[in-house]
Amino acid sequence: SHPTTSAVRRQRPTTAGCGHQFLTVLHESGHALHHLFARPRSYLGFVRYVEEDAMEVFGRFFERYAFEEDVIRATLPAKTSEADARRILRQIVSAKSAHLIFDRRYDLAVSVFDQDIHAQPKRSEEEIRRTWKKIYTTYIGGKDADRLPPSLRSVFGGPHSARFVIYVWADILAAQMFHQYQMVRKRDPKKAEHMLLEMFQKGSSAPFWDIIAPLLRGRVTAKSYLAEMKRA
Repeated sequence: SHPTTSAVRRQRPTTAGCGHQFLTVLHESGHALHHLFARPRSYLGFVRYVEEDAMEVFGRFFERYAFEEDVIRATLPAKTSEADARRILRQIVSAKSAHLIFDRRYDLAVSVFDQDIHAQPKRSEEEIRRTWKKIYTTYIGGKDADRLPPSLRSVFGGPHSARFVIYVWADILAAQMFHQYQMVRKRDPKKAEHMLLEMFQKGSSAPFWDIIAPLLRGRVTAKSYLAEMKRA
């Protein structure tokens, strides 16, 4: 688990029936599949497996399975009664709102912070902490504003330096892709499965946009992302 994911999961509201560990497993499973299929069959020297700014798309895509009824039911113990299963499903649907609201506020807060400190990089640690506290209070609020999350330490020359904003647009892409996938799945489950497998199996054989284009229908729109927020 990379630092951003683990840190965000630790701060998310704990929800009955759908803990942050389950979301983390699904998120990282998306990364794992993406990485496995992106590796070339033979070593060709240096290969850029995936565009760096596209790394989070499949993680965010897989997170959405955490709120799908068939996925939830598949994870329940075999002896779970139908009444208990329905109760858990209701709890998870309720938890989805808290998850979405926190997730997206956090994404925005970190993106604003990232841009701010890179616009004026010469600051003391005390100034940086004050900046984060102000941004955190504005976008999220709560008692953790005084604490600089471990995930933000990698901004200073780490692997995610100046790229935290990818979590915002990766979520927009993932929302649109998942919505389109679900629409196809309702009409033709086999076709939906084929689309998903084909997308993964292309690995890094083509530009990332060309690989995901079939699930975006040729253009990016924030409609699905905003629709999720409206339902929350």
